[in-house]
Amino acid sequence: MEKAGDFSHKVTDLCLNQAFARDSAVILFFISNYKNYLTVIQFASFLGQSMYLFNSYWNIQCSGIGAFYDDENQEFLEIKTYFMYAMVIEK
Repeated sequence: MEKAGDFSHKVTDLCLNQAFARDSAVILFFISNYKNYLTVIQFASFLGQSMYLFNSYWNIQCSGIGAFYDDENQEFLEIKTYFMYAMVIEK
């Protein structure tokens, strides 16, 4: 799903008003419709750690966001699946 526009303030609200989400270059949302919640959490952790390693190698700042509004994120992304994790890539 793609949406055009400036969503920096909306993303900040969805991520519990964490300003670095607003100021980031990119924000990645990890979602899944897999039924086994434990497996989904493990996979989200694996993806997040892989992103940390990649960004560290290229000397790019990033941060995971584990605190967010579940229902509001699902509504904004127009999904009915699990919203697992968010990660910001700094400018």
